[in-house]
Amino acid sequence: MEEWKSMVYLATPVMRDLDTMVLTGLYINDLSMHDFSRDMVLAGQQQSAELKLALDQELQKSRQLEESMRKLDIEMKRTDELLYQMIPKTVADQLRSGETSVNTCQYFESVTILFSDVVSFTEICSRITPMEVVSMLNSMYSLFDELTEKHGVYKVETIGDAYMVVSGAPEPEPNHSEKVCEMALAMVKVIGDLKDPSTGKSLKIRVGA
Repeated sequence: MEEWKSMVYLATPVMRDLDTMVLTGLYINDLSMHDFSRDMVLAGQQQSAELKLALDQELQKSRQLEESMRKLDIEMKRTDELLYQMIPKTVADQLRSGETSVNTCQYFESVTILFSDVVSFTEICSRITPMEVVSMLNSMYSLFDELTEKHGVYKVETIGDAYMVVSGAPEPEPNHSEKVCEMALAMVKVIGDLKDPSTGKSLKIRVGA
């Protein structure tokens, strides 16, 4: 047989990973043992697995970060609600913006202040448990707090059974006396919905301005 004056090149398919091989109908033993074809496929498979793991970890971190941000947003809203119950919103916003406490002080020419307390509160407390006292006051203050929003007055503080609101501050209000009178009448009206736990009779309050 005459010698051929030619060279023969045996090609090897380039595969990224085992999944690509399966799609083309090849297997690892179909690749040449005399080059790095098998090593490249196996290395590609390992790299794909590591990349997928890294992506999964990043996705998990992203979800955890989103959940943390959601919880942080909820806590910030709760903090704002508590802060606004302690000091006026305008003052709180000024302090947050970097103002000193002295710069938040204001002078108001005319305001109207309302005070209220429960009639025979000490006597009522002597007949009921401490938890009943807390529940009664919480129910009463919840009703009054709703009225402050409705009538546009500001709750200054609560001490025991005493409830104090003001109109004309911290936001100027030309009709502050009228607003406080409306608030007082509304308080007297809604207090009838609450009962003395010891007698079942409606509570009564004293209101002054």
